[in-house]
Amino acid sequence: MSALAALTTTFLKLKSNNSSARIDNLIFHLHYRITAVILTAAAILVTSTQHFGKAISCGPPPPSLTTDLLENYCWTRSTFSLQTPRTNDPYPGLNTLKDGDTILQHTYYQWVWLVLTLQAAMFYFPRYIWKKIENKRISRLVKGLTEPISDKQTTSVRISMLTQYVLRNWNNFNFSAFAYFMCEFLNFLNVIAQIYVIDVFLGGTFTTYGLRVLQYGFLEPEYRNDTLVVIFPRVTKCSFRAFGPSGGIQVHDAICVLPLNLLNEKIYVFLWFWLVFLAVPSALVLVYRILLFVCSPLRVKVLHWQYDSFRSRRLDRMVSGGKIGDWLFLNLLAKNVDELALDMLLDEFGKENEELSDDVKVRIPNSCEYCDGATVELLGQNLAESKRKRRFVGDKLLQGVHKVGDQVVLAKGEGGSRFESIYSGPYKVLQRLGANG
Repeated sequence: MSALAALTTTFLKLKSNNSSARIDNLIFHLHYRITAVILTAAAILVTSTQHFGKAISCGPPPPSLTTDLLENYCWTRSTFSLQTPRTNDPYPGLNTLKDGDTILQHTYYQWVWLVLTLQAAMFYFPRYIWKKIENKRISRLVKGLTEPISDKQTTSVRISMLTQYVLRNWNNFNFSAFAYFMCEFLNFLNVIAQIYVIDVFLGGTFTTYGLRVLQYGFLEPEYRNDTLVVIFPRVTKCSFRAFGPSGGIQVHDAICVLPLNLLNEKIYVFLWFWLVFLAVPSALVLVYRILLFVCSPLRVKVLHWQYDSFRSRRLDRMVSGGKIGDWLFLNLLAKNVDELALDMLLDEFGKENEELSDDVKVRIPNSCEYCDGATVELLGQNLAESKRKRRFVGDKLLQGVHKVGDQVVLAKGEGGSRFESIYSGPYKVLQRLGANG
């Protein structure tokens, strides 16, 4: 019951996470969600079978032992079989020992549940790192924009705020993007590492395990003198040493049946095919990221393929002129907002970006104390175009006297202006000019 409760809790927790923002892709999901759940479920299943079923049955016991004592001894001390089965073995790997025979000790089955649990944790680890770095930023930014629009005024306000955030931080999202790509690389590295770990755990036979399953898997067990039977034997031997009547050591060989290995074999057969399947798209994702990094037109095309809302020349110029971090941030936004809200958001991006510049020159007299009515000259690089733009705005509330390097927030003049979209700010003071500047 406790195992079932733990499994239910795991699934409910994963389901509750579905309500949060989507901050990764399908391949990432396969690692931290599907694979981690598979490994956790397998660990619980093995543990339940081991503790609530009968993991080992041995006999016959010597006169001085009970069956339970013999089984407990063989479980803790391990069982053994021949490493190279013979054709005349009564059971695969069980026969009279001869000179030169290599004995294979079977102790792994005591640790299968622990190894599976640790593997599940390792598959979740890149996701944990990415969540810590992302820090719920997307969730906070898209709050109120994920469902169909019901209040247009509130939605417009949130879209305007989100637009200003994106444009002010444009070209500053690269750290998050590189962290995300590094976590994707960790996903791929982890798959390869887990294949190696299982190979070591099972005695160096896992790398070709799936191929041998295809070769021998459909044969009856008594005819399968292959690595499947060697790795997960159903019948093994156990040697119990006890003192005889005269005080000498007597060796008693018992036959042990390991029903747990029926389950272990199925688990690791599935894991071999699953990990190989998972490694292929994980590697392709890395190649895809490299192409996105070096080819900005591809970023534009990908957004076109994924979202019709991005089919705009203004947005094309903006995305192709931005960095890889800007592309990833827009992609994550688009995954999480309602379709109509996305249309409004991208339209706002385009409008704001047409007039937005990065830098500002302030023309104020040297003797100006309050700077009311100063003339502000905007001169900077437009985000969507390669040419520089120059704008002059009469600002009636330029607060304080600013020196070169200061950040300036401009206020709208009375009566409005066709340059209102410029006032998002803040801008950097490039030059402080004289009265006749």
